[in-house]
Amino acid sequence: MGEPVRVGVVVKTFPKLSETFILEELLGLEREGLDLEVFSLQRPTDDRTHAQNAELRASVHYAPSSLRVVVGHHIRLFASHPLGYIRTLAKSRVASGSERRRAFAEAGWLGAEAERLGLSHLHVHFLNAPTTVAELAASATGLPFSVSAHAKDIYLTPEDELERKLDKASFAVTCTEHNQKYLSEITTRSVQCVHHGVQLDLFAPKDEVPHKPVLLAVGRLREKKGFDLLIEACSVLRQDGVAFECRIVGYGPEDRRLEQLIEERDLGDHASLLGACTRSEVIAQYEQASMLVQPCRITDDGDRDGIPNVLLEAMAMRLPVISTRVSGIPELIRHRDNGLLVEQEDVDGLVSAIRQVLDDAELGRSLGRAARATIENEFSSDRSAKRIAEQLRPAHIAYVVKGYPRLSELFIADEIHRMEQLGHRLRLLVLKPADEPVQHAIVEEIRAAAVYLPRLTSISKAPLTTWLRTNLPNYQADLVSVARRSPLGFTRAVADASRQSWRARRGRRPRKVYLKEFFQAAAVARNVLDEPGVLHLHAHFGHGATTVTWLAATMSRRTFSFTGHAKDIYRQDLNPAGLLARKMRAAEFVATCTKANHQHLAAVEPTADVRTIYHGLNEEFSRLLTQETMVETHTSSPSDPLRIVSVGRLVPKKGIDLLIRSVAELRDQDVPVIVRVLGEDGDEGDRLRLLASELNVDDLITFVGPVTQSALFAEYRSADVFCLPCRILDDGDRDGIPNVLAEAMAAGLAVVSTPISGIPELVDDRSNGLLVPSEDSSALAKALSELHRDLELRRRLGAASRETISQRFDGWKGARMLAEQFDQVLRR
Repeated sequence: MGEPVRVGVVVKTFPKLSETFILEELLGLEREGLDLEVFSLQRPTDDRTHAQNAELRASVHYAPSSLRVVVGHHIRLFASHPLGYIRTLAKSRVASGSERRRAFAEAGWLGAEAERLGLSHLHVHFLNAPTTVAELAASATGLPFSVSAHAKDIYLTPEDELERKLDKASFAVTCTEHNQKYLSEITTRSVQCVHHGVQLDLFAPKDEVPHKPVLLAVGRLREKKGFDLLIEACSVLRQDGVAFECRIVGYGPEDRRLEQLIEERDLGDHASLLGACTRSEVIAQYEQASMLVQPCRITDDGDRDGIPNVLLEAMAMRLPVISTRVSGIPELIRHRDNGLLVEQEDVDGLVSAIRQVLDDAELGRSLGRAARATIENEFSSDRSAKRIAEQLRPAHIAYVVKGYPRLSELFIADEIHRMEQLGHRLRLLVLKPADEPVQHAIVEEIRAAAVYLPRLTSISKAPLTTWLRTNLPNYQADLVSVARRSPLGFTRAVADASRQSWRARRGRRPRKVYLKEFFQAAAVARNVLDEPGVLHLHAHFGHGATTVTWLAATMSRRTFSFTGHAKDIYRQDLNPAGLLARKMRAAEFVATCTKANHQHLAAVEPTADVRTIYHGLNEEFSRLLTQETMVETHTSSPSDPLRIVSVGRLVPKKGIDLLIRSVAELRDQDVPVIVRVLGEDGDEGDRLRLLASELNVDDLITFVGPVTQSALFAEYRSADVFCLPCRILDDGDRDGIPNVLAEAMAAGLAVVSTPISGIPELVDDRSNGLLVPSEDSSALAKALSELHRDLELRRRLGAASRETISQRFDGWKGARMLAEQFDQVLRR
């Protein structure tokens, strides 16, 4: 899994003084260990370069201008990929014009050179001409390509062209959330926001504020930069008698107009254009400046900046910055916290902001300190490069999950994080869009970015023709791409989905749900085929996500496995007509989280390779434990209320209704208790609150709702007992081993539960917890009452439960077992 990653980076012009963000990214990717080759469509026109270009190890290749050389590249490409070349040639003729012909000529050079150099991927900056060339080269060679979108390449490119290019890219990133939102309204493909960053050591803060007020602006002299507005503001400041000097660094088409404006406003002694400067010269200007002023605007044709890199650089230098509320700039600058923001075209607002910084030295220092902290914490080039590098490194395993990230499914995020820590490179494909605003901290540490499939409407609530009209456009490209690239696998998946649809029919009508899952499978397969390094797929939950994964593996001709948990393997209606057994036979292996589940699955399909792999304690909770001491018993006498905590989605299998009934019995017995129920509302939420009210115990029970891991840990720390009286439902649904049960035990709480499913594998009655019969609220009340009276029993059970988790439910042990299974599959 450690093969070198050779990537071709395609740009329009390199090197270029005004595009330091590309240089920063290239240097960062090399620090991440990637082997790069740079392909520039044009030769540089700047007569100077940044000194940091000398640090770049990558060779730079320029598109040839000689017709003879171009023809030679095309002959080589045709010889190695005749069918791909002919197909690409036909595509290039669809759009006539010299630009398209030039793009095809350059694509022949790019494709031939990528083959010669043994590249595995093309990564393109800018969605306009460079992506057109890379798109054609990828079409001819079969190489995957990805795109990085920035500013005018987004807003000055027709939407249909953007949609086509993004749809074909293996992944797409852009430098602002503003851009991300715009592109997400055009395409159904996932576009990730990766902010640019700067080298923190290169942009070291200055030690002293200069005595003479210097307003600095840096950038290409273009209309979107708003430098004419800065000159107008300087005119007002001069008329008001303010002492200052304004320096504008840069070059471009607005050069002459800005010179004339300075002359017209009689600012010759106050404002000057310094022309093109190298990075070291710009840093020297930052060191002499009092502030950076960038009054950016959106031009009439839609052109705009994303987040100008000069803002990052100046903020890293601890300069107060002033800019406008356009595009992605408010993602960087928080008004009056780490900078000042004014409306675009607002000269009076600009004057006011400049005067605030000039008149209030402490404000300037405060803004500068906060600006530096922002860059250190959120906008370092190393952080940005790591995110891009992770996408460019070939993944070997694609995880397929229904939803992500989910508070109630921390075990999935924890498993993904541990797999990455153990060396597996993952692709994360999610069937449903993210729908929870809060997430666990561990999610931030996962390197694999989630790719969300296009949204699908319910197929059961609409006529089939209506559903197809609504959803087919979002998946048509995936279906066509997979059918073309893997016709045999696609045909087999059609047959498998059709047979299952007929087997599971209701009356004479086939089940429509498998059409929906077939669409999702095509999108998953398309993502897998776009990244040839992916050799294996793994799903969580044995019903919908695994059905999608099974079909996607068939389409892409990859292997797959899945982890079964609870209702997904017990409820026959979720896997009707023998579907679970069929998927188990097709899978390389099946993992499950309890021995009870293992026995059940072995009975469903005896020939399948089933492995019991306990989840173990999640890493985030383990870290919290290392920072805390063992839970102390809060109740010191029978007169103090017993503090009970219960955690889980409010669904019938958790048995929260039994806990409520037991509380009513305890109240009647004069046993004081306080209960806190944590978890998101499920099917039972309203009914449980009504039951508490009917039994007159709603003053004793608080329904808290979902919480993060750190908040949950605090709840364990303040409780005396954990209680979760799980049950098996009539349809077979049940818990395996609730993860919250292991967490509570690890926190040193005495636990009370029921002897169903995998719980007795964790809780030994009266040894490290109490087990009461399922559906028996009186027995539950008796157990809780005993724990209220007997402080020593509670302490002994809590200590034993903590020891059980430390010895038998180590999360890393389970992770290593799963990683070894993946290793075996990949070796085969």
